[in-house]
Amino acid sequence: MVGDILLPVDIQDPRNSTKRSNATLGHLHQDVKAPMPGKVVRMLVKEGDDVQAGQGLAVVEAMKMQNELRALRAGRVIKVVAKDGDTVGAGDVLVSLE
Repeated sequence: MVGDILLPVDIQDPRNSTKRSNATLGHLHQDVKAPMPGKVVRMLVKEGDDVQAGQGLAVVEAMKMQNELRALRAGRVIKVVAKDGDTVGAGDVLVSLE
């Protein structure tokens, strides 16, 4: 609310795939991005690897916590952008899947 005016707001989390159907997810290119600034502790895949939905792709340490970033769907790794020890910013692409 601003003054006497009520403004509608729609907040969307790009990591939330619940609004997408499984059929749609199967046809999307997926870029796995760092959720916040941090350090890449370990890359768990390499280019050409086949991955399953929910499989870990990378581990990023941020604010003294390690976060494992996972694939939303099955696919093949087409590009690994980050490597162990890299410092990344929020939204930086770490891995791309087809």
